[in-house]
Amino acid sequence: MEQKNQYCSVCLGNINSLTEDTESLIFSLPFGESEKSRLLSIKNPESQKSSLCALLCLEEALAKRGITKDICDLTITRDKNGKPHFSTLPLFFSISHSSSVCAAALCNTPVGIDVEFIDTTRDIKAISKRFFSLAEYERVCASNLPSDTFYAFWTKKEAFAKILGKGLSSICSLDLPSEDEYSFRKYLLELKEQRFYLSICLDDDRYLSNIEILKYQTSISLSKI
Repeated sequence: MEQKNQYCSVCLGNINSLTEDTESLIFSLPFGESEKSRLLSIKNPESQKSSLCALLCLEEALAKRGITKDICDLTITRDKNGKPHFSTLPLFFSISHSSSVCAAALCNTPVGIDVEFIDTTRDIKAISKRFFSLAEYERVCASNLPSDTFYAFWTKKEAFAKILGKGLSSICSLDLPSEDEYSFRKYLLELKEQRFYLSICLDDDRYLSNIEILKYQTSISLSKI
């Protein structure tokens, strides 16, 4: 299937907007039996719903590109580190969820995405000292908005880790790359009284000008930062 060059679609969803039966929605997904089984095996209902919403956002992003299960195989498989990818479709994707928001990025170049609820009640400085480099920790401590600075670093690191196929444990030792190697786009999201940071990591800066923001059953507002 011919695809437009240099595009990246990002679909945002409100997890709390899912009112249909969760199991029915899982069985309606076009991503293969293995992915359905993975979702059904998640025991925590909220975690299951969050993962489901992220995949519904991915389905929406595909549909906006005219890609459906009726015209190609959308089966998802996972590598030994758990990184998901399409079995045969020559596209890349990444998904994320936090609190009431989920996100999916679809691109024809490697992509990583992370969204995080800005929780101002956490001991941000202690977490930064544990997981970040000294320079990053000092930036958080010196910031007028330490929580915002922390989540800006965290989402960029996790988006970068996802594009590499590495786990969350790698964040503490993961130095952010130079802009010559990878490109980032950051957004501030708001849903009711909650605020979120969203970071997208791409391996080609030409895609930054072609990021399309979609929404799946949500009234999330966002601004580029």
